[in-house]
Amino acid sequence: EMTIAFNPRYFMETLAVMKSKVISARMIDESSACIISGEEDEGFSAVVMPMRL
Repeated sequence: EMTIAFNPRYFMETLAVMKSKVISARMIDESSACIISGEEDEGFSAVVMPMRL
């Protein structure tokens, strides 16, 4: 179980430029970067860092 927090503005800005309705958000642990990609956005990945709680 992980507890993480992100600045919602960064997620919304990323999603706004993506075409996909289905996305993948991958993380290793609560302090690592989150890699966001979409099945219709070939070649595009975004990195969003978590905030400390």
